[in-house]
Amino acid sequence: MFKPNHRVETILRIGLMLILCLNACGPSRPTDHSAATKTAEAAGNKPNTLPVVTPVYYNPPTITTSPRTSAEADKPASSLPVAPAKAPVELDIASSPAMIPLNGQVTLNVRVRNNSSRDYANLVYSDSLEKGIEFVPGRTDQVIYDANKREISFTISFLPKGQEKSFSYLLRVTDYNPNDPKGELWLHSGHLTGPGGLDVASRAAFVVTGGKQAVNASVAAVQPQGGWVTAGAVSVYFPENTVKKDSILVAARKTDDGKGPDVQYDLSVNNT
Repeated sequence: MFKPNHRVETILRIGLMLILCLNACGPSRPTDHSAATKTAEAAGNKPNTLPVVTPVYYNPPTITTSPRTSAEADKPASSLPVAPAKAPVELDIASSPAMIPLNGQVTLNVRVRNNSSRDYANLVYSDSLEKGIEFVPGRTDQVIYDANKREISFTISFLPKGQEKSFSYLLRVTDYNPNDPKGELWLHSGHLTGPGGLDVASRAAFVVTGGKQAVNASVAAVQPQGGWVTAGAVSVYFPENTVKKDSILVAARKTDDGKGPDVQYDLSVNNT
C-alpha cells in the first residue's frame, strides 16, 4: 500500500498558501477615468460639471453736494429773536371770570415766583381798592383786609429760590359807567415789595358788562415791555414796545361753525 510522504505534503501546503497570499495582496488594476470620460463623450453624454461663475462687484456712484444758490449767508444764532429773561421775582394776577355783570364777583388769583438765585423773606403783597370795588370777606383767611385804608395785604414770610406761592381773594364790582370806557373795563393793580428795594407791580383785567349777560371771553393786561400774556386758555407773546400803556388782550371763543379747528378764538388788543 502507498505510504504518504508528509514532507512533500507540507511543502505543497506552504506553496499553496503563498500563492493565495500573493493573489490577495497584489495591486489592483487602476480605473482609467480618462478612458471612461472619452467613452461618455463619444456616446454624446457630457460629464456632469458645475459652471464657473465670475464675481461682479458693485461700484456705487459718487455723490456730490450742490453748492448754495442763495447769496444770503447763514444767520448766526445770536441774531435770532430771543424771549426776554424772566424777572428775578414775578408777580402775576389773573381774574376769573374775566367778564362779570354789575354787582358781580370776580376772583383774583395771585402767583408770586422767585426766579432768582437767592431766597427771599418778608415779601408783602398789597392791593388798594379803588371806588366801585369792594372786598368780599369770608372767602378765605389767606389775606388781611384793612377797612379803614381799603387795602388788602398778604405776607410771604419765606420764598426759596425756584419756588412760588399762590393765593386768591374775592372782589365785588358795584360801579358801572357805560359812557366811560374806563368804567366798563377795569385794570386792577397789585404790588409786591420786599428787601433790597424789591417793588414789582402787576395788573388784572376784567370787564363789567352792566345789565347785559356776561360774554364768554377772557381778558389780560398787556405790558409795554412785552412778554407772554395769558388770557384764559390762550397765551400770546408780545415783543417789546408793540402795544401802548393800559392795553388789554381779549380772547373770545368762537361758536363752532364746522369750519376749521374745533376750538377757535377771536383775539383783539384794546387800549383803554
